[in-house]
Amino acid sequence: MQPYLTTPEIIESYLESEYWSRETMLDRFRQFSNEYPEKIACRDSLESFSWAELETASDRVAANLIDLD
Repeated sequence: MQPYLTTPEIIESYLESEYWSRETMLDRFRQFSNEYPEKIACRDSLESFSWAELETASDRVAANLIDLD
């Protein structure tokens, strides 16, 4: 995917000024799973999942998707 509203120079300036980081959503997800395994990660009207439970469930989904190949 190529950015179309920014230039490499703008991207670098945002990174250098720490407006942006190179951290991904996966990085943040794993950090929360490690630091707060028992805290609630998501909840709806029927059930809730801790960060550890959410990581286990997402790992199972990923493994099943890989097995489809």
